[in-house]
Amino acid sequence: MTRWFWGTSWSGSFAGANTTQIKNALTTMRSFARGEGATPWEPQEVRPFPDRFDLRSARVRAFVLWELREFRERCRADGEPFDPLTEIERSDTQAYRHVTTGNPLSSHPANRLILPTPAGVSVHRALSTLLDEGRSSVLERLGVPVDAVRRLRTADPEGFVRRRAEFLQGRERLFMETMGARTSRAGEGATDFDTE
Repeated sequence: MTRWFWGTSWSGSFAGANTTQIKNALTTMRSFARGEGATPWEPQEVRPFPDRFDLRSARVRAFVLWELREFRERCRADGEPFDPLTEIERSDTQAYRHVTTGNPLSSHPANRLILPTPAGVSVHRALSTLLDEGRSSVLERLGVPVDAVRRLRTADPEGFVRRRAEFLQGRERLFMETMGARTSRAGEGATDFDTE
């Protein structure tokens, strides 16, 4: 069932599905759960890494769940641990803050980060402070490569997003492979929408 959940989310199996297709999929899953049927999902090609952070997309929602799972033990810029799920409960999608703004990649998922900061302190500034203080372990716990933050420091916000996207895609791909998903080496793709 775990493989079915991840696989159908990554492949967008239900994007645009009609009522009959969904009903048939649920019937197949029920049979499988009772031990009466074959595996309800055969590995399908996963959709590319999304190019925009839009939670109407199953692919983006799957990325968010993976990211929360992958980087569980997070710290604030001051080193204090925090629970990202608590931040989401408090702020919903606002918990995913922009690292940079005003560039063509501002809406990219790699430009979003759950990182509570004191009032008046941007995520950009908090990441820069962590780099200045040599606290790479905190950056790692947030899923932010040190070399990506260096690009922020050299006024290369697009470079930051590209480098972090490359890092996240690589880590996500490893997890996909453990779930038996068929991955390609293709980069990003247009964000698909599962709801209207």
